[in-house]
Amino acid sequence: MATSSEFKIIGVGEQSGGKFQNVRISGLGSVAGDIEAEKVLVEGSGSFKGNVKTGQLIGKGNISIDNNLDADLVENYGNCSVQGVSRVRELVNKGKLSFKQTLKSDQITSYGHIAVEGDVEAEGFISEGAFKINGLLNANRIDIKVSGLCSVKEIGGEEINVTLSNRVPLKIDFLNKLLPVLEKKLQVTSIEGNQIYLENTEAGVVRGHDVRIGPNCRIKLVEYTGELSVDMNATVEHRSRA
Repeated sequence: MATSSEFKIIGVGEQSGGKFQNVRISGLGSVAGDIEAEKVLVEGSGSFKGNVKTGQLIGKGNISIDNNLDADLVENYGNCSVQGVSRVRELVNKGKLSFKQTLKSDQITSYGHIAVEGDVEAEGFISEGAFKINGLLNANRIDIKVSGLCSVKEIGGEEINVTLSNRVPLKIDFLNKLLPVLEKKLQVTSIEGNQIYLENTEAGVVRGHDVRIGPNCRIKLVEYTGELSVDMNATVEHRSRA
């Protein structure tokens, strides 16, 4: 398939798909087939009916992808939803993201909201916002600064840090409209890692080598092989040294 230099939709338009260097949608645009491009920029509303493969996807409006996403870099400042499997080398989110299947990435950094129906696999996961993950969050290093309600079925990693965000809410802050700010906590069934520090966390089971339970935690069971410390403002129902 030949590669065209670029295509633009300014206003309302539709494209059948293909290979391009640059894709820009500044109005209401729809792409009916698979698309491959070095860069995709959506400043209005872009609907992609096929697979999207790109070096860089920048969303400043509304993006919907009906199939799979394969990208080196995704920067999202608006709303983006993906129905298929997502493989993103680096993901930066300052808006609202929704993934209906598995999300795989080298590095995820989010200051907004992420919803994932499946699992999340990454080397690094940084969140200072809110998220809902119905499956497993698995990353080598996990750093969660809770500024909204965060929920995930299971967490697995080498180093896991969960702290309360000190970001000052602003009435004019667009992100605050995206975050469920009434509850600032992490809800999780189980956490397993090597070095674990938790604040504002409700968990069933926490397993690790060195485990520190900070303030505002409610944990049913902690299993540890190294050191355990529990803050006076935390509740641990049962603790067991393996």
